[in-house]
Amino acid sequence: METLTGDLRRDELGGAGVWILTPDRGRPVQLVGAVDMKLEGRRVTVKARPVEQLGFAMVGPVYEVVQVHPA
Repeated sequence: METLTGDLRRDELGGAGVWILTPDRGRPVQLVGAVDMKLEGRRVTVKARPVEQLGFAMVGPVYEVVQVHPA
């Protein structure tokens, strides 16, 4: 499990919403799992596991959210 801190946004791609986290270091990642809509546009800390799957947004690696909260 990894802890990532950065800016969270939601992109609407082809009618499907995709969560993107732009961390302080490294490239953006796609998040899958439960993320509260109230956190959109905020700085957050995410505990997540990397998963082996192709991300719909094609922005970088995909992480499964375990926990997310404001930073």
